[in-house]
Amino acid sequence: QQYNDEAVVLGDMADMQSTSNILDDFLSDIYTTYDDSMSPLPKDVDEFMEFIETYSSVFAIMRLQRLWISRCTIAVEEEMVGNQKALNRFDRIVEWMDSSLVKLQCFDSSTARLIDFWEKSEDRPMNWHRLFLMKLALQDVLSQPKN
Repeated sequence: QQYNDEAVVLGDMADMQSTSNILDDFLSDIYTTYDDSMSPLPKDVDEFMEFIETYSSVFAIMRLQRLWISRCTIAVEEEMVGNQKALNRFDRIVEWMDSSLVKLQCFDSSTARLIDFWEKSEDRPMNWHRLFLMKLALQDVLSQPKN
């Protein structure tokens, strides 16, 4: 649907920025889950396993944000001609997403190593299968949205 009201566009942007600010708290934990060491295990396995569903939810929200960005880019640019403040706000949303996705690529690689490690191990958490669901949610946010 095309935007035809600047107030709606601005309201959506404000919501997106508020949501991004909330997600930042969770993302900072996600980014530091794995150590830089050679171990495939997260720094705190128990805590990581407790938060898998939360992380999956964060990724689902980010996927929706990516869809919004993808579907609204042209409409926002057309409706906001002359409103540099709004265009700058939209650019900040896009930059935040791009930056987050780069960092999530590292998390994705580390999670793939963890899955590979636990598939070959007998010493894994009982609920480790939830990792596959989180990985699917992560892949959804990292894949290119389709309009």
